[in-house]
Amino acid sequence: MRETEKMIKAADFEARRLPIEAAKAYEEILKSSEATLDCYLNLAVLYFASNDYGFEVSHGLSPQFVAFAFQRMFEVLDEAEYRFGQVSDILFWRKYFKFIIFGEELSIEEVKQMARYSKSLVPYFHLCVVDAEEVDRDVVRRLFEIVRNGDTELKRYVKGILESRLD
Repeated sequence: MRETEKMIKAADFEARRLPIEAAKAYEEILKSSEATLDCYLNLAVLYFASNDYGFEVSHGLSPQFVAFAFQRMFEVLDEAEYRFGQVSDILFWRKYFKFIIFGEELSIEEVKQMARYSKSLVPYFHLCVVDAEEVDRDVVRRLFEIVRNGDTELKRYVKGILESRLD
């Protein structure tokens, strides 16, 4: 199967909310030289979400898969950094995962800096939560438009947080 077809297959599994199948498809893509940064980030966030108890139960995930996902989410980000260099989106997700899971510090200033250098608008969803008065509402609305269709777990995660914060 060609890489483009594999990417379509992974996206289809994610859109249909089949996390195990999507993870397997993304893992296959990551073995190739055609894997995009989005493939890495989508897989990392899918693994992150798999560690949420509600997500785990609603998708019938096994404890083995959840444990694998926990370990693998950071490895996927490491692999992405090795392949693409120090990209602010990778840095953001790594720090965000550690903030949510371990309670490690993630300062507003750090996130603002990552947002300034990010190719995506994703860091703004966190600013919308922690610095709602200062965040540029137009940027947040643009981000919402990007994630509105919710066809990946990354988009669904960001969309859920934005929906809880947008007027």
